[in-house]
Amino acid sequence: KEYLLDNNHRVHLELHPSDTLDAEMADEEKKSLLQIKNSLSLTQFRDIQASVTNLHNIQTTEDTPAALATIPSLALSDLSPTGVEYPFTVDTPKHSGGITLLKTPVSGSFGIVNIHLGIDLAHANIMWDDVGLLPFFASMMKEGGTSTFDEIEIAREIDIHTGGISIDIITTHSTPPTSTHSDLVIASADDTQIRTLLFLEGKCTSDQTEEMLDLFMDLLENCELDRKDKALQILDRQISTISSAIQSRGHAYAVKKMEARYDPLSLIDEYMSGVSQLLILEQLALDARHQWPVVRERLESLKAGIWKALDVGVGSVISLTGEGKTIDAVEQDLKRVLSGVVGTKKVDKSSIGKPHPWLGPARQEMKIYGSGGKNEGIVVSSQVSYVGKEGLMYNPNEEINGSTDVVVHYLKKGYLWHTVREQNGAYGVFMDVNHWVGSCYFVSYRDPLIKTTLDAYDATADSLYEDLKTGAINPDEITTAIIGSIGLIDGSALPPSQIGFRNLAIYLSGRTAEHRQRWREEILSTGDSDFADFAHHLKNWMNPSVAVVGSTSSFQKAMDDGLALKLIISSDPSV
Repeated sequence: KEYLLDNNHRVHLELHPSDTLDAEMADEEKKSLLQIKNSLSLTQFRDIQASVTNLHNIQTTEDTPAALATIPSLALSDLSPTGVEYPFTVDTPKHSGGITLLKTPVSGSFGIVNIHLGIDLAHANIMWDDVGLLPFFASMMKEGGTSTFDEIEIAREIDIHTGGISIDIITTHSTPPTSTHSDLVIASADDTQIRTLLFLEGKCTSDQTEEMLDLFMDLLENCELDRKDKALQILDRQISTISSAIQSRGHAYAVKKMEARYDPLSLIDEYMSGVSQLLILEQLALDARHQWPVVRERLESLKAGIWKALDVGVGSVISLTGEGKTIDAVEQDLKRVLSGVVGTKKVDKSSIGKPHPWLGPARQEMKIYGSGGKNEGIVVSSQVSYVGKEGLMYNPNEEINGSTDVVVHYLKKGYLWHTVREQNGAYGVFMDVNHWVGSCYFVSYRDPLIKTTLDAYDATADSLYEDLKTGAINPDEITTAIIGSIGLIDGSALPPSQIGFRNLAIYLSGRTAEHRQRWREEILSTGDSDFADFAHHLKNWMNPSVAVVGSTSSFQKAMDDGLALKLIISSDPSV
């Protein structure tokens, strides 16, 4: 009591970011290494050189067949020729006002129902300049209270009646109804379909669904947005969260930056969750402090547009996951709630059946951006980098075969692992092919190098050709890669809540069980010719570009080595 409660002493600690810390640490490291080197005898120095050479030999020497044979492994015969499918139904009941209803019956949910209410933002009349505000708006909707309950009361109501409510923006590509194959590369504006929805997600027991649905409607219709203090609190938190994430998970932000150069939906996603979102939030925080009425008006416009989109009904979706009898009980509560919300007004429905209104502005931004012609460096205070490179592997209307998954798995566990991780010192390296766009990206995690890693990416196709020539790509290696690819698809058994969300994602994407089965069969039948085809496409990829998250000093070294970069610097001193 004396030292904690009655103690009037205080400590005030001020932290000031240093613009020169990175350079100071690098200089200190050089001096320390030089001091150690000067303290070594000639024999000690040569011993260290011999150890380095020996380590390099170990890293570059492949394991012998005898050593590999000691590792337990599966055979292709151990794999199921068909994937796991979880049944669900799709319906548009009369009482839904055009909203699609998905029902996923599961066992073992013990009377708990998971509800996802998704409102189609294509019908919300949201201006392009306001797209980047949506994540912030979702937080304000959840945390700012309503005209019925203040922020403490609404949190208490959610805790009493539900297992939690969250509000998120979900986007996805969608397969055109006329497509014969879900993985055709998008060819033109006419072929591109995307879905963007604001989702309210919650779970509760079957006897609490009416209360949870009423909370959904209260948050949507009555959320309090004229809360400058709350808005600034949320903005400061979101800016801090993204700033920290860019430093710790820079590889994800590098990928978002690159993907945005080749795909309009990826550009939209980058605006809402990438480095661009950080810049948008920083400007929004300034506006909220000095021009709050303008920010409030933009938020109110989003609210009105989203409520209007719910009234339109068409394009929106509700997903129910639970035991059969639980779902039946929930439908009655849904009928009551929706009857008072959907189709109650004569709203403008002219947006139905038209291309998504954000696609045009997004493509225009891509043209301004250079559509893959610009390399960027995102500046952070870090001693390591996250190095990414991406390009288009496939031409319009060219099909991407399921075998691409196998080749990617082979490269990640082989050439890229050995070259970028073991030899160059990165903590990790990733690679993937975007099946919707036809692009391929590489990105490293906590990498001490930049230019050397980019050179390794550029040599990937040649490494495939060399492995094909020397016979390193043999039936055993292909089988191992196939098993790994199928394992990534099948994963482990899903809990009931995730089964429902998986089915919801499948429905929104438009991909059918037939598409997934065809992809699986193409994986299982992968052969040498598929590796050669992949190497050909990768060798001739189009419009490659770079995105790197790293420090100013690392970028300076890379630019001295000939890499052209446009630097992006946040106003947040922590970045």
